[in-house]
Amino acid sequence: MLTNKLGFEGKKILQKVIKAANQMGVNTYLVGGTVRDLYLNKTNYDLDIAIEGNAQEFANFLNPVLGGDIRTYERFLSATITLPSFFVLDITTTRKEIYLNYGSLPIVEPGNIYDDLKRRDFSINSLAIKLNNQDKEMIIDPFNGLNDLDKGLIKVLHNESFREDPTRILRAARLLTRLKFNLEENTEKTLTKSIKYINRISGTRLKNEYKKIVKEDNTLQILHLVDAWGVTPYVFPGIKLNYLNPKSIGFIKTWCRNRKEIETWLILLMLIYWQCSPKIDYIFEVPFDFSKKEKLCLEWMVENRKVIKRLIQENINFSFIQLHRLMYNVPEEVETFLLSLLGEKREFLIKEIKKARQGVYLPITGRDLLKYGFRPGPIIGKILNNLEQEVLEGRINTREEALNWLLEMRDNYAE
Repeated sequence: MLTNKLGFEGKKILQKVIKAANQMGVNTYLVGGTVRDLYLNKTNYDLDIAIEGNAQEFANFLNPVLGGDIRTYERFLSATITLPSFFVLDITTTRKEIYLNYGSLPIVEPGNIYDDLKRRDFSINSLAIKLNNQDKEMIIDPFNGLNDLDKGLIKVLHNESFREDPTRILRAARLLTRLKFNLEENTEKTLTKSIKYINRISGTRLKNEYKKIVKEDNTLQILHLVDAWGVTPYVFPGIKLNYLNPKSIGFIKTWCRNRKEIETWLILLMLIYWQCSPKIDYIFEVPFDFSKKEKLCLEWMVENRKVIKRLIQENINFSFIQLHRLMYNVPEEVETFLLSLLGEKREFLIKEIKKARQGVYLPITGRDLLKYGFRPGPIIGKILNNLEQEVLEGRINTREEALNWLLEMRDNYAE
């Protein structure tokens, strides 16, 4: 039985799923990528479960037994339960999907398991195992997905597939690279003809697909594959991908591995435009929906490009003051991007860059200035900025030195 390959923890979870399904009287299936990976003997901690019924109600009924963190998504008739262990359960209502326009999100309505498998991207993901009967494993394979797994083929279910949902083009690249499969002949033809429909994908969905590519082990290989297909102009305008340095990518992924709060995808996007675009301003043409913080990182790179180029040159030594001006109070993504460019200079500058991102301790404050007779207004900020310069250059270290400096310079700040 394929489900035996889930291991002790996975089978234990599945038993609780089956018990809950039988108590609620709903048909329950293990579906999609989970079945595919079990067949291929690949480890997968995502359990894709389909319910012929209300997935949100089932998830809410099941979760007290599992003790996980639950999120529901009403529009897509689905829920996710994240367990304290490695496992994540994606629970969906079996459904039909109707595409009114190419590239748009489909209209979703409940259906049976065959409707659900019919709406999927590739035959190798259109597989299901009925779970209700624990003694007999029933594999549902209406599109010969098991046969395609044996042949190592990625095959769409119909000729409109890539046009209806062009994100499947990027998904195909991820699967081909991860599984080391080939495109079925007709699938390759329909994919090639459908590239132009990528420009119909919303910025949010396109960004999410790019994030998934970055999470893959073979990110660079996937990027080169979609580049060969002609996808790059639609996702990364104005670049020549062949200039991307694998060592820089390797550093970014290693550095960010245990830093969940860092947006690895954003750092890699900055690297792509730094190394592969004749004009890095083209990065603002990337059709993603960027947040305020993300835009800040892109603007920092573009505005400071000349300074960054000087810093990464072997024969240029930067003072701490210059480094502080460049790095003060920037997001950590900016720091990681800069470190990825430094190569052999990296180990000497890591501590300096971290210090430069922090604020400088000033021995006196704006409140002190008010006590010495300065009026509230822009002059306070000007004095503190000049004081910061003196501290950075090492001429002022104590409160006494700061007060003496202020008294000496008092006439210069007369209003």
